[in-house]
Amino acid sequence: MFLQHAADSLGISLSALSRWAHARRKFDEAIKALDKPKKGQTAKAGKAQMGLSYIQKLYRIKKEIKDLSPEEKYSIRQERSLKALNELHSC
Repeated sequence: MFLQHAADSLGISLSALSRWAHARRKFDEAIKALDKPKKGQTAKAGKAQMGLSYIQKLYRIKKEIKDLSPEEKYSIRQERSLKALNELHSC
């Protein structure tokens, strides 16, 4: 019920909301599964971190436009979200 309300308030289907949440969780799990870097080394999250970053960007866009009209949301999604999705798919 909560998820359906969240999806409705975002103007997307429940299945779309579930898929993004699932994808974000899988990227997060992949990052956590990497070996911890030794002292003086940096972690190499690579593509998992990039994927998580793009999904977080999409969530930020949704949050920023939540109070706009459907037409404004559509326009911004076409401009900003579509760009982020294309970048994510090109990784």
